[in-house]
Amino acid sequence: MNDAIAKDPKFAPAYYELSYYKMGRKDLAAATTYAQKYKESSDPDPQNAYLEASILWAAKDFDKAIAMAKDIISKSGGTAKARVYKLIADAMVQKGDSAGAKPFIDDYFAKAEPDEVTALDFGLKANIYSTIPGQEDVVFNSYLEGVKADTVIDNKVELLKKGAAFFKAKGLREKEGDLLALLIQTKPKVVINEIFDATRAYYFGQAYPKSLDMSLKMIELFPNEVYGYQWKFNNLKILDSSYTENKLIPAATEYFEFSQKDTAKYKKDYLSAAGFLLSYYANEAKDGVKALEYLNKMLLLDPTNENLLKIKPALEKSAKQPPANKSSGTNQPVKAGSGSPGAGITRKKEINTV
Repeated sequence: MNDAIAKDPKFAPAYYELSYYKMGRKDLAAATTYAQKYKESSDPDPQNAYLEASILWAAKDFDKAIAMAKDIISKSGGTAKARVYKLIADAMVQKGDSAGAKPFIDDYFAKAEPDEVTALDFGLKANIYSTIPGQEDVVFNSYLEGVKADTVIDNKVELLKKGAAFFKAKGLREKEGDLLALLIQTKPKVVINEIFDATRAYYFGQAYPKSLDMSLKMIELFPNEVYGYQWKFNNLKILDSSYTENKLIPAATEYFEFSQKDTAKYKKDYLSAAGFLLSYYANEAKDGVKALEYLNKMLLLDPTNENLLKIKPALEKSAKQPPANKSSGTNQPVKAGSGSPGAGITRKKEINTV
């Protein structure tokens, strides 16, 4: 660029590029000098002031930047470039007036060429619309479009994390889960925390089939961690609460068998799964033998549990009855106190990558 203006001191495009170059390196004084030379070397046009407005924006003098940009729009007779509207929108957001920025970001997207729009622009739109009640779908789609527009994996991931945090704060947990699920698909190396968070977001968003799918992914990718088995069990307690799909009891058994690998580390999981199975075999299957088996397994880890000791005699009696009489069960439903949905969900997550 310097060679170009040395040969032709009126070569305006070189001054334009040099102004941006200096602005990007925080040398605003030099950027201003080149912006002035650009105006002097160009045909008269109100939009030539855009560089100066950009420098004011970079200096965080947002009021002056907005005023200059609005002056460009006023003097351009409807021909102002899309970037001028984006500058105003961004400056207003940084001033704390996101609601006031809405018409300007709308004008930017209406006027911008498709190849002009970047992922950051969609992020800015999402940020602005996130302050407006009832615009959650626009925010969600803005994050999706931003991810499509960006070619850098780290930028995509950062945008998705920001979107997921927004929807979590809003209590829109299924949308949080959807963005986390896309994040998992986007990253070349997934971390168990991210699958865990997506699983839990879907669960608390009552999107149980999606949560179940995520728990199965955890089991597939991290078979030596308890969390996939735990959340598969939690979800099936809701999805197969009537046992008609024959999935809940196998999941509970699988969860219990995994917890036996380290009963000290997985004590809560062991007791939760065993307690559920105890209750099922005592009250639903009327199988006193199996119920007593799980009760005795629980007493190995919790030998002084008064509730377990209280129901043990009734289960021992039930276990001795011939099969034809097992339908009578115990006099009262057996409650081991460990089968509620979401049991064990407060456990600290462990970090692994795959």
